[in-house]
Amino acid sequence: MDFKTPFSVKNGLFYDRDRVEIDISCRDYKLNRDNHIEVDLLAFRREQVNMIRLEIDETSIADANGRLTNVQLLDMAIEAIHRNGFYLLLIPVTNGNRTPFSPESITRQQCYLSELFTHRNELSAKTLPEYENLIGVEMLFDMNCFSDSQFELYTSRVMLQVYMEHYFGGGALRLYCLDHDTPSAKRLEIMHKNGMEIVSAAVFERKDRSYVLQTENFIPGIRPAVMTARLGRADTPGWRPVAVGAATSMMRHPHENGGSEGFLSFAAEVAVNLRIDFPCAVRTAIFRPSLQKRIPVNIDDRTVTFTLPSPLYGSLEINYFMEDEPAYTVYILGDRITPIPAVGKIKTIAPGTHRLEDLKCGDADVLHFLPGLHDVEGRLLHLESGKKVFLERGATVRAGVLAEQTESTMLYGQGILDGSLCKRDVGENKGDRMGEKWIADQGYEGFICFHKCKSIEFDGPLVYNPQFWNFVISGTDNCTVRNYKTISWIQNNDGIQPRSCNNLLVERCFMKCNDDGVAIKTRRSFDMISGHLVFRDLVLWNDRCGCALEIGHTSQGDVLEDIRFENIKVINSILYPIHVCIIDHSTVQNVSYDGIFVEGRPPRGDFGFVICPGYYTTDKEPGKIQNISVSNYFSEHPHLPGEILGFDEDHKVENVTFHNIVFNCRKNHSPVEQLFWNKFEFTEKINITKE
Repeated sequence: MDFKTPFSVKNGLFYDRDRVEIDISCRDYKLNRDNHIEVDLLAFRREQVNMIRLEIDETSIADANGRLTNVQLLDMAIEAIHRNGFYLLLIPVTNGNRTPFSPESITRQQCYLSELFTHRNELSAKTLPEYENLIGVEMLFDMNCFSDSQFELYTSRVMLQVYMEHYFGGGALRLYCLDHDTPSAKRLEIMHKNGMEIVSAAVFERKDRSYVLQTENFIPGIRPAVMTARLGRADTPGWRPVAVGAATSMMRHPHENGGSEGFLSFAAEVAVNLRIDFPCAVRTAIFRPSLQKRIPVNIDDRTVTFTLPSPLYGSLEINYFMEDEPAYTVYILGDRITPIPAVGKIKTIAPGTHRLEDLKCGDADVLHFLPGLHDVEGRLLHLESGKKVFLERGATVRAGVLAEQTESTMLYGQGILDGSLCKRDVGENKGDRMGEKWIADQGYEGFICFHKCKSIEFDGPLVYNPQFWNFVISGTDNCTVRNYKTISWIQNNDGIQPRSCNNLLVERCFMKCNDDGVAIKTRRSFDMISGHLVFRDLVLWNDRCGCALEIGHTSQGDVLEDIRFENIKVINSILYPIHVCIIDHSTVQNVSYDGIFVEGRPPRGDFGFVICPGYYTTDKEPGKIQNISVSNYFSEHPHLPGEILGFDEDHKVENVTFHNIVFNCRKNHSPVEQLFWNKFEFTEKINITKE
């Protein structure tokens, strides 16, 4: 994690090394034997606290001579504060600065501070000056113990020049806060002259940001990206660091000249400002999706800033299509805040390594994963009927998910399901998966798999780097998927793959994947008739292969019908934004597309409706495509001819209507009257209309 220290102080406010004001939410914390450090820090994280003022009383950890004798609690606290992503402000309390100025009191403090600053933490093997989250040391003075001359001698020679400068070398602030006492003008002048920063009590006043804004300083278990980011409320000054996790893409574009990718997430109930810093100069920047409403992006050398009026999903493209500059992509995932479960019996799971038997709900209603890194035995989390699993924001669970024949189940929250350590079988999709096994395939390969379930819901978690298909929903009735995000880049990473489902709703999702975004299919092992599927408010980013919206490929059922796509934003598509491909006997019918917005890299073509047996065909009988409606299709590109291709006179593509189709839509607002096709055969009733 990058804490962006050392800090500086200007006009009583904190700034990071880039001279950016930090929005501080601080809590005072005293070290004592009654502490439950991890529990307390978890509560602070939920309140969006980002700084701990840790008071360490000499009497609790040192002997009568100021030598450290009892440091276990200190080591635990320092390491926990660092691990949980808090800035640390240290207040070393000594008996010496509570007694009249004397050689004995000075000697005691010197010994204590030397011991404290050179002590090597038994958990991390680091000394305090080696903790990059330690921004400063704040001293308490009993002003009645000093004359002015003694106070100047103490602050300059004892406290500052000797101890702070020797051990920290300018790497930590020397602070005095006016909430302790208000010194005389003379003593304020002395402290200022000797390099101490004076801050007002208002800096540390309690600020509760949890109800409007949530961010993380780091992502447990996921490598940070090269770019750094800050986020703040649009209605108040100051910035909060927000973690950027590493990502990548398999295709050469857009990184022909180098560069990299990352993702960040946050939750908010207000408009937010974003500031992102890159390793090189920024020449061009655009936030997508941008066709319906463009988000202005400001460029200042290596920094971009912009405002999101509400939480949304999208991507920031830096230096795309430039000949000599590295390009960067940041996937931005903004959600509304999800409340922590408070109803029913809740079983909390602390970070660590978990056996499967420990992850059973038992008599609890909710299994609640707390923030931190969770390793699950076998890398597979099983859902139970009638139970809920909640991934709190800040939790990373290294496991896929299987719900098999479960009912009334829910997986929700804003944590991360990390597939980086899940094994990928090199024989998948090859060999004995063909033939009869292919025909009866039930789809267990999904990183998340809902198999033969009823009344099941997914709401919120991010899927990161899964090993195969991201999300397979097979033979399932009455399923809702919302606020699903995926950052994936491996071959066969379809974003979501419903197979023989009925009554499915997928809404407000972001899918960055290396294959189809939405891939709808059917299987013989389930119902032969399936449908009533709705997909709306999606943002799709296709990598090296695949289509944004794919229907039918490898479908084996009799009928797949009643499918609606509404308000779909395609911000990068390699093949086709809209594609229906039938290779077996299936009939695909009654499909509507309304409000499709295509931008970014030009796809191969705009539309594809094809009946063509191929490598995965298992039937001798071809299928049919009929009753398709495409309305309000807007592309920033020129018309890119696709194909409408039936199989023969008995297996046609028929009754396809295109209405209000606009190309070059940034400049042109007129619907086309004619579409062009690379292939056009065995079709009937292909109509094009406009307003």
